Amino acid sequence: MPPQIVGKNIVFVDRGRRDFDHHSYNESKTTSTQKVTQWLGIEKEKWVQPILRYVHRCDLRGQSQPFDINDFGKALARNEKLSDEERIILGTKMAEAIIIFHKEGLKRDNEFARKILLEFLKTKRKIPPRWQRYLQQLKNSRFERVCDFVEIVCGQRKLTNERETMIFALNILTHLYLDFERYQKAKVQFLSAKKIQIKTKTFGETFIVAEYSENPKFAVVAREAGALVVIQKQKTEHTQIFFDFRRIRRSEITDNIVAALRLSEMIKRNIPFAGERNKKYLTQLGVIPEVPQWYYFAGETGNTIILNGSLTAPERPPTKLSLEEIVAIVKLALRDH
Repeated sequence: MPPQIVGKNIVFVDRGRRDFDHHSYNESKTTSTQKVTQWLGIEKEKWVQPILRYVHRCDLRGQSQPFDINDFGKALARNEKLSDEERIILGTKMAEAIIIFHKEGLKRDNEFARKILLEFLKTKRKIPPRWQRYLQQLKNSRFERVCDFVEIVCGQRKLTNERETMIFALNILTHLYLDFERYQKAKVQFLSAKKIQIKTKTFGETFIVAEYSENPKFAVVAREAGALVVIQKQKTEHTQIFFDFRRIRRSEITDNIVAALRLSEMIKRNIPFAGERNKKYLTQLGVIPEVPQWYYFAGETGNTIILNGSLTAPERPPTKLSLEEIVAIVKLALRDH
């Protein structure tokens, strides 16, 4: 099946339910990367298998590691000072480096990557714990992590030279370090955030956090502090609901929340709802046509998120529900649990 092309030399991947989009409900276990490799006829080649397994873990299971390409990609997405063009250029260069690393069977050079990291950290007053751990791991010449910083710099060195690789690597490390600084700021903001104490049968005494925050690391900090649910709103009114997925996976609780959000949104917007549209319809993953505001995601490992807009979908219409109304819906869903 040929790709859908709109305009000259444009192929849509993982967007808009086109040929290479993996979000259709009947293909939830297929990644866009897998679809592209199938179309190119390389899905059976040995060199591409580690990449396919890596993408599957990240995309469908929500599992990534520090200093892998997903970690860098998220850091680029969180940097509002970068243009879309700059993100695409940096992301494409990382992807090309990883492809050449695997396609040509290059050897990992952990010491080279460690040298670059130490050079970058010379000007920093604080070394984040996860950076310290990665530096320690790189001391072991046998340490491996698929699609990580080592593969990026080794592939980039093959494509260019050591000097240009150093410049490129220091650039992407800058964006990753900014993520650490966002995390530090989120820890400060969490101290004054609204914490709603609740008592539940299943989870005992716990709390919900509801806060306006533009910081993409805020929910991470809140969950680390023990929040069962984090409701984060931006100035635009876009809202994300995160769960401590060690305690709450996709369940009656999260289904009840997304169903109530969708119904409440329709009421606010005076959107008619047909009688045959039952709870099963309201709780399906992805979006439903009547309520494009709320996207429901559940990974293979149980990680569940309810999104009204995100870093990768900023164009989604913002909800009309207030922070207080969303808190009330979450509390009600938890009441009998």
